[in-house]
Amino acid sequence: MERAFRLFLVLGVTAMSVWFLAPTVQWYFFTDKAAQERISRPLDVIGEAARLSANKDVGELLQIARSDGSQTLPENLAYFSQLGYEGYAKVKQRVAKDHSWSVADVLRYTSGPAVVYGFAEKHYADTIISAKEKKNRALKLGLDLSGGLSVTLKADFTKLEQRLGHAPSDQQKEENLNSTLEVLNSRANQFGATEPSIRRLGSDQILVELPGEKDPDAVSRLILGRGSLVFHIVDDEMTRRFEEFYVENPTVEIDHSGRIIGENSNLIPAGYIIRGEYKKDVYGVDRFVRYYVLKEEVAMDGMHIQQASTNYSQMNEPMVAFSLDPAGADIFGKLTSANVGRGLAVLMDDKIKSVANIREPINNGQVSVTGFSVVEANNLATVLRTANLPVDLNVMSLQSIGPSLGEETIRMGIKAMAVGLAAVYLFTLFYYTGAGFIACLALTLNMLLTLGILSFLGFTLTLTSMAGLLLNIGMAVDANVIIFERIRDELRTGKTRRNAIEAGFRKAFWTIMDSNLTTFIAALFLSSLGSGPVKGFAITLAVGIVSTLFTAIYVSRVLFDIGTETFRRKTVSIGYGVKKV
Repeated sequence: MERAFRLFLVLGVTAMSVWFLAPTVQWYFFTDKAAQERISRPLDVIGEAARLSANKDVGELLQIARSDGSQTLPENLAYFSQLGYEGYAKVKQRVAKDHSWSVADVLRYTSGPAVVYGFAEKHYADTIISAKEKKNRALKLGLDLSGGLSVTLKADFTKLEQRLGHAPSDQQKEENLNSTLEVLNSRANQFGATEPSIRRLGSDQILVELPGEKDPDAVSRLILGRGSLVFHIVDDEMTRRFEEFYVENPTVEIDHSGRIIGENSNLIPAGYIIRGEYKKDVYGVDRFVRYYVLKEEVAMDGMHIQQASTNYSQMNEPMVAFSLDPAGADIFGKLTSANVGRGLAVLMDDKIKSVANIREPINNGQVSVTGFSVVEANNLATVLRTANLPVDLNVMSLQSIGPSLGEETIRMGIKAMAVGLAAVYLFTLFYYTGAGFIACLALTLNMLLTLGILSFLGFTLTLTSMAGLLLNIGMAVDANVIIFERIRDELRTGKTRRNAIEAGFRKAFWTIMDSNLTTFIAALFLSSLGSGPVKGFAITLAVGIVSTLFTAIYVSRVLFDIGTETFRRKTVSIGYGVKKV
């Protein structure tokens, strides 16, 4: 029973390691560079690309439908066949799986062009997002391996002191610095950074790492710039007019200034703009919900917002509360007095994040907005907080690391690991002969398990982490050496294969456990007290130690048991100078 348990445990861990490591292998070895670049774009950029591609496909599909609906779906539009299956399923009409879909068949039971557009947009977004999810489960490369920018920012609390009217307390500094982190994380995707890393350094510094970014000036301007948060009044009549038009013309194009492009440009008169409302989906992508027509004049600028938070109303509804400075309170009071009963749209970077109904004049600068879910309320509060930096930031250092250096480092690191593995394999095979082969298999699984766990943890691989992997190769074989030497000692006393293996593993267990446990404790302290490269090295070392203990104690034992039980071996091939009994 014990041997069977060990076997199933080893097989299960091996399968788990392969599953954990599969996204990394697929991303770095089976995904071409163009696809990697496309998938690595920010989620909002992916969403916009999906909408543009859907817009093009729907336009082509409708054009074919108007000219010759009996035409078979072109290859680039073949994915619309799924929409046809869904349409026929709604009317409970069965269709063969190999049905040859025409454009007319696809559109026969759909409820309108808007549904077709939504299906196409979801198809493109889900395809790319699915690939991005796989990529997120792969091992990430740090700046020293992938290239990019490293920016160290120092907080300046002067503006905060002026706003408060007194020197901020330590707690106020902490709160505002954490809010600043929210701002930077909110803005990071706007300039195309791949997997940005933004974290605190000490009490007043922030480290921003942007893998893949090449323009230091552009990044520094965007990090230190101000977000675009404004309020506009919604025109309900114009919105209804545009919605009716949009239902029949879902492919209409809206330019960045909020105007219709083409022959219907006069549908919305001057003084009004069209903006889309977006809600984040489960992937964190801004999904288009609907269009609103707004008065072009900015009702209030977000710069007047001082604080924003979420709470619950007396009816236990999620609520967003924000306070305004004196000038903002005056503007907002006049605005709400003149527009009772109308909608007030909150826009960030020209996207509507929320639309609230003005129920009564608000003159005290304390604004509460209800009508949201808990998630929506938290998102809106974050938007209001992150439009402007709570504290000023000064650039202390900005380092640019070229991708060529990273590629060379990766090549040298892989070469070093390959040479190290080869040297260890040759030594164990030469010195321990048959048992050396078992050690090589255990070492291979050890590397697989270590990389699999790091991949599962979303670990960022750096140069120091690669050093930890190299060190782990040497340490991993050491446990097997201790076990093999114990077995050799037992064989010299005349014990049989089964008894020598049993005694060798039993006597070596605590020696291996003690030596690795002390190193593991040191690695834990390094990972908790250290940061940056030191922490990466410590985590790699700690994971490697766990893998080493498992492979030495379980994997090697299982391989020996297979030789004893399955192949009925009576002798042990475990090196020269030992009599095989």
